Amino acid sequence: MRKIMELTVLSLSLLTVMAGAAISPALGEIAERFSSAERLLIQMVVSLPALVIIPSLAFTNWITGYLSKRKVLLAGLIIYIAGGTGGGLSNSIYTLLFFRALLGIGVGMVMPFSTALISDLFEGEERARLMGLSSSSNMLGGMVALLFSGFLASVSWRLPFAIYFFAVPVFLMNFRYLPDPPERTSQVVKDRLSPRVYWLALAMFLLNLTFYVLPLTMALFIKEQSLGSPGICGLAIAFSTAGGVLAGLCFQKIRELTGPYHVPVMLALMTAGFLLLHYSYVIVTVFLGTAFIGFANRSIYPLVFLRATSGIDRTQSVRITATLSGMIYLGQFISPLFISSMGHLFGNTSLRFNYLMMGMIIFTGLLGSLGYIFLFSSDGKKETS
Repeated sequence: MRKIMELTVLSLSLLTVMAGAAISPALGEIAERFSSAERLLIQMVVSLPALVIIPSLAFTNWITGYLSKRKVLLAGLIIYIAGGTGGGLSNSIYTLLFFRALLGIGVGMVMPFSTALISDLFEGEERARLMGLSSSSNMLGGMVALLFSGFLASVSWRLPFAIYFFAVPVFLMNFRYLPDPPERTSQVVKDRLSPRVYWLALAMFLLNLTFYVLPLTMALFIKEQSLGSPGICGLAIAFSTAGGVLAGLCFQKIRELTGPYHVPVMLALMTAGFLLLHYSYVIVTVFLGTAFIGFANRSIYPLVFLRATSGIDRTQSVRITATLSGMIYLGQFISPLFISSMGHLFGNTSLRFNYLMMGMIIFTGLLGSLGYIFLFSSDGKKETS
């Protein structure tokens, strides 16, 4: 029964990245079907859910103060299924965008629970292991969605929306096996989060601000440098995803090996990845650089959630994970604006300079994390236990 509960909670992690990724291979066919629609409206088919997710996360945090987490999650899954699959039935671009917005609401209602329930229902080493597997499942869901979506889009632009039916068995599993998480009362002031959470939220924002430079620029970089075809670009990004899946599977082992230096080691690996891209003149080093970045990024993700949810009142678990999740999408949204403004500020808009700049920013974070460990070494060691 315990294993079934683990699979039930982990199944939620498969849905979140998949939400935005599933339709992107079909954008060309969607643009052809709605040929009179402006390009911005076509692009919003992918971007609109991300914009809606942030206010949906805030709504989820509020509504869990009045309804049980299980009821909110199940309602979110129903909205997710309706919004995701409904897009395939659309006969106008505005109807399609309505369903995409509905999908964003559903994702915002599901996403916090993919980690909050791990915090609520599991303890100790089991909790840490499941945090890593959750991160791995998150990446795996996006990877599988892209593979199936590309194949289905070649048949019809409507078929990729059928991928969202995968949420049906996830709904049934959670309806059947998920208990209401136990609520723990304490003297904690429930309307205020620990300052630690806000620092970790900032770290999550910066982590995603730098990471999302990769998918934003990789296609242009490979084309400009004549390193391969669009298919090679997809493979390069897939190396990043594969690195993320591996990191999630090995998270607990890696954490034991790196001890209190887990974050600096991973930031060093991310720095190396971006510097490899900066100096890449053959495709092999591009693959290696993206794999380093994906592996390091997803080795830090679960640790941030672990530290944010350690020793908390369980009534705050959804609020904390919603805050961190919101920072993921905010970083994703700000990333292209940031690299554009930095390029103009330094008078160099080349992609190689972008990668060098990201490497230097992450290296600065590496130095800061080492400084923190040396100043608060005893606290750092405690947090790894």
